[in-house]
Amino acid sequence: MVKLRCKGCRDGSRSKFCKIAKYAQKREYQGCWECDEFQTCQKFDFLKPIHKEVNIKILQKIKRQGMDGFS
Repeated sequence: MVKLRCKGCRDGSRSKFCKIAKYAQKREYQGCWECDEFQTCQKFDFLKPIHKEVNIKILQKIKRQGMDGFS
């Protein structure tokens, strides 16, 4: 599985310009995997042309295994 290039939410810091991180922070989520709607979230649409569904697969894995189980 491809590693996320953005380390923002993964290392506890969040980018001030990232709409995804701002939304997660507003909801007090550690990351998108905590949101019930991450699989259909339109905030990821800009990633699809390059990354397809990789980010969703990564978030699904984190949701199942937790951050400790994600590597």
